[in-house]
Amino acid sequence: MLVISLRIIILLSEMIKIKNKVMLHLPKSAGNYVKQCFQMNNLASELAVRPHASLADINFNPSAEHSFIILRNPLDWYVSWYHYSRKHQTSWWKIFSGGTDSTFKNVLRNLLFVSERQEMWEKEYSTSHAWEGGRFVFKEMADNFLSWYGFRVQQLTSLDENKLENNLLSEWITVYDYRKLNMAIEQILHEFEISSPKIIDQKVNPSQHNNYMSYYDNETLEWVKNKDAWMFDVLAERSL
Repeated sequence: MLVISLRIIILLSEMIKIKNKVMLHLPKSAGNYVKQCFQMNNLASELAVRPHASLADINFNPSAEHSFIILRNPLDWYVSWYHYSRKHQTSWWKIFSGGTDSTFKNVLRNLLFVSERQEMWEKEYSTSHAWEGGRFVFKEMADNFLSWYGFRVQQLTSLDENKLENNLLSEWITVYDYRKLNMAIEQILHEFEISSPKIIDQKVNPSQHNNYMSYYDNETLEWVKNKDAWMFDVLAERSL
């Protein structure tokens, strides 16, 4: 049952395997842009896509395979997720928007502090066919003090389908910074012996919104910096 639930909750994520390389694709983190860059450089035949897969799903072997992830500044990611999910009225938007108050601040509060909303969610969505997946999500977020973004990163990179990884973003996962996207693509393509890689000038499916910092006040900035402190540390210490 848990495996089924995990596949329900990883909506919009996918695993992209390229020879012995695995790209962990988080939503709103340039996954489609990366795929198009590979196609432009005649690497489409090397690229296989399996929707809704995590490291656990593909029996990833860190001694024989290499994985990488493009990690986005959480402050930026929440704004992008907010606009995309509201525009497309995704299933998770209907839960995290809280129904009546869909302002950015209220939705952000729900994305960060799930335990405060869990009773309401269970009451409202317990009859939904997807609720078992939702129950697992909310429990893991609350138990591990994770935000929605932090949960998505940790769940996608866990090697064990029955639990989240204790060591967030394990050492065999290369982390690329979304803010240095073109540089990251060039580094990855050079590993395929492409000396002058072609890079797309414009991101695929970009979010249409103002600068992400304009959405935050002092209170919401502190929320994200405290809740997702570990991701800011990873970006500062490990990203390429």
